[in-house]
Amino acid sequence: MGKVLFFFILFMIAIQIHAVDYKIKAYNPNGDGNWGFASGNYGANFRSFLLNPSNFGSGGVVSDVRFSSITDVSSITTSSLSDADIFVLMFPYGSGWNINSTQAQTLKNFVEQGGSLIVTGDADNTYPAVVGSLFGGVSFYNGWASTGGSVSMQNSVAGVTTGPFGTVSSLSWGGNATTQITSAGNSTILDNWGMVSVIKPTGTSGSVVFYADTDAFISLGYYGASWQTLAGNVFAYSAHSAHSAVPEMNTVLLIASGILALLSKKWLKL
Repeated sequence: MGKVLFFFILFMIAIQIHAVDYKIKAYNPNGDGNWGFASGNYGANFRSFLLNPSNFGSGGVVSDVRFSSITDVSSITTSSLSDADIFVLMFPYGSGWNINSTQAQTLKNFVEQGGSLIVTGDADNTYPAVVGSLFGGVSFYNGWASTGGSVSMQNSVAGVTTGPFGTVSSLSWGGNATTQITSAGNSTILDNWGMVSVIKPTGTSGSVVFYADTDAFISLGYYGASWQTLAGNVFAYSAHSAHSAVPEMNTVLLIASGILALLSKKWLKL
């Protein structure tokens, strides 16, 4: 019986070396063909990056995470979020992208139950602020009308500013404007302007990442390689922050290794 258990544990360790599947869902209330994260034109490079096995997947940069699907949803409900690990809530420039307090509370519940959330704002920050208000009062302001700029990281969050895709020390862009995170609430603002902030996960809740500018988020490197490094780190961080009913690979390996060590000691005494 002992030998059977021994080989079973070895088998479990072997199969857990493979990447764990995670699902990404994104808000697209009007089926926008440009801004839809899962299907829009602007996010095509981003999707390719996330689905590329050399980035995420067994043998990739992040070998324990694989994104099995990226799907747009037109509504934010408990049902539409039920099988999501990461939810992307973008508010791009233009009309038609909004959210009400009930939907915002649904997203907060999603995070508290172990999901990870990524929120991006733009020129009209009314709706990102509705979500931010539920996380200690994270607030935004359309505060920089410039043809470009650069910001430096002043706070570090392990896995985000320094992560599997590299270290992010500054961010720059060449667009005509950006917005700003003016109040951190429960989050940590990473840079000296307020482009990105993070709420770390707890034992039961997932993480939240706020981007002050939707264009900079979805461009994936257009404004500089540091944005692509940040994006890779953020999605790896968000996946590792998400909780599910199935133990993560490292947890399974730790438990199995402990049992294996105990059995080995027992057999050595026999």
